[in-house]
Amino acid sequence: MTVRNSAAIVFFFILLGAVTAAADPQPLQLTEMWRVGGEDDDETVFGQVIRVRSDDSGRLYVLDGQLQQVFVYDEQGQLLTTLFGEGEGPGEVRRVRDLVFLPDGMIGAVCQFPGAMITVDADGNPGQSLRLSEPGRGFMTAAQRAGTLLVAETQNIPGENGTFTLRSSLDAIDRDGNITATFVSAERHVDYQNNYTFVEREAMPDFMFAFDIGPDGRVYAMADADQYAISVFTPDGALERTIKREFSARKRTVAEKSRVEALVDRRFRTFPFDLKKVIAETAAVSPWFLRGLQVTDDNRVWVRHSRSNEWGQSAGAMTVFDVFDQTGQLERQVSVPVPGNAATTGVFLAGSDRLIVVHGFVDAMCSVFGGGAGDMGDGSVEPDPIEIVCYRITNQ
Repeated sequence: MTVRNSAAIVFFFILLGAVTAAADPQPLQLTEMWRVGGEDDDETVFGQVIRVRSDDSGRLYVLDGQLQQVFVYDEQGQLLTTLFGEGEGPGEVRRVRDLVFLPDGMIGAVCQFPGAMITVDADGNPGQSLRLSEPGRGFMTAAQRAGTLLVAETQNIPGENGTFTLRSSLDAIDRDGNITATFVSAERHVDYQNNYTFVEREAMPDFMFAFDIGPDGRVYAMADADQYAISVFTPDGALERTIKREFSARKRTVAEKSRVEALVDRRFRTFPFDLKKVIAETAAVSPWFLRGLQVTDDNRVWVRHSRSNEWGQSAGAMTVFDVFDQTGQLERQVSVPVPGNAATTGVFLAGSDRLIVVHGFVDAMCSVFGGGAGDMGDGSVEPDPIEIVCYRITNQ
């Protein structure tokens, strides 16, 4: 794994007096505004909600990776319209993985293979799309802010005798798909024909999901799944500083390891050989399926990590976030006192005063990885229907 360095001075903010699970997080004061989906909603049935984003007008955009659509809600939770749809025509998508707002006001749906960013305007009218021409290059996730268009992408580079180099990277690109800066990257060599071993930490790098862009265009990324260290880059790719804190990795239970193993088996279920697997003994600091790193408009960094749920439980809440101030110091922890199963629920900020809770989010993310067949259980229990709840934060 490589992280780009520059001649600039690199500042390291290392927190020696780290908060522990015994500390008292500050509870968010939340007022429910609206909810949609779930068992009590006969009109709305989501498939796989894998991203929620809000625009400057307070509208909420809900990306459903199974239905290949984006549902747009106003601040009162009323459905305004749907965007995109499955297909090959203008404004239609396949294998959609993420959603971005582009500087020209267009809305981009990020498609995995072949890598593409299909665009429409707020009324659903197709715009100029970005389609990668390089073979084997595809997108996983993306973000755009302050003019920085950031994509987590993969590329299969053929070698000799059926071997490949698989490259994962976090890149800034222009509107033609050209890479203008690389922030984090990792490579692994595989031989699918003879002796392929799936190594979890290599094959599922968390930096592909645990990243965000600040209001000034700086890029924040968890470069190493086993280190609580957030690399902060200038928009041109120079490492500026690292935000760190002391953290004890959480050992996975047997059940957790079995779930990951089952998920990998489903992902490679069509391979014509027995797959060897190396599953990590500890949970990643910020597991990929949480999308757990968010940067607010005031340049604070919110992190949901592998101990957030257990610390939340000890505080009488569902989960907790670490909140770092503008200088990279750990400012406080906040707890999210809402009902729900923390292990399967996504929690996201929407602007400065709203919190979006997506019940069933983790199962949806795992289904995407598992080729539509994955969840966080053993497959014997049907996941709960996805429900989205919007809360107003009154103590921010």
